[in-house]
Amino acid sequence: LDRPLNFTNISATAYLINGSANDDGIGVNMTFFWYRENPSASWTFICNDTTEPYSCSWNTSSLPEGKFYQVRFYANDSLGNVGAEDIHYNITIDRTGPNISLVSPENATQDIDGIVIFEYNVTDILLGVDNCSLIINGSVNQTNTTITEGITQNFTLTGLGNGTYLWNINCTDSAGNMESSPVYLLNISPDVTPPVVTLISPKDNSTWVKSDV
Repeated sequence: LDRPLNFTNISATAYLINGSANDDGIGVNMTFFWYRENPSASWTFICNDTTEPYSCSWNTSSLPEGKFYQVRFYANDSLGNVGAEDIHYNITIDRTGPNISLVSPENATQDIDGIVIFEYNVTDILLGVDNCSLIINGSVNQTNTTITEGITQNFTLTGLGNGTYLWNINCTDSAGNMESSPVYLLNISPDVTPPVVTLISPKDNSTWVKSDV
């Protein structure tokens, strides 16, 4: 079995599997591909092939996601002799991207100095997160390839000029599944709103008989 190898991560809904077989006698008659969801499950037929290179398309679109799939490959000759099987293990089917939560700045935040720390959390159910990128106005600004899941990650950006920016985070897992966070609005502008002062006491036209006011 040439493909998939042990510990392969599959995100495609149609995955090409292939194997190599030879027979010193009358030659290979037919090859067979099977799979099972885990070591205790029953084998399910995928396909057979009679022509080199021996391969077929494995439809994974309706299969449950999981980390312990196995694929089995074997061949026979025209006399019915069956060769030894080759089984590959710990194959992951994962079609779901990472889960991303934006922490700060909150949506529609105003920043006054153009120095912004973008914070987020990311997790993935089956596989590790390979990388996350900060997206500013639809373009990749920075990428982090050393992600620690479940704790707050951040990107720091300095020198943002005055204006309105759209930002979000994209993350990709080890199977190549990418997910995007919601898009947040950020406004970079000086603080031109003066403080509001409210005099509480004494009130207008008050009369005090004490010496201290």
